Amino acid sequence: MFYDIELVDVSDNVENFKFNRVSQEMVDKVIGAFKDNSLFLELSSEQGAILLERKGFRGIMYNTHEAPPKSVAQENSEDAVEVSKVVFHRKNIKGD
Repeated sequence: MFYDIELVDVSDNVENFKFNRVSQEMVDKVIGAFKDNSLFLELSSEQGAILLERKGFRGIMYNTHEAPPKSVAQENSEDAVEVSKVVFHRKNIKGD
């Protein structure tokens, strides 16, 4: 199971950090860093590997990761299988 998390910044004037597709293990690790008053937060997410200074954050919000809905065209292109190459031949038509 994966989660989307938001680290709540200490300053109300700074936008919170958001990370997608974080594993349960990483969420537990970040929560542990808050509880242990660790100096740094280290995690991996869809955005890559992250190392942040913990004292810049007040807490963490997290919920189950949900993939954004796909359009019909996206679904079709992902499921499409190439059967064979299509070759078009142009016929000579009077007037060409």
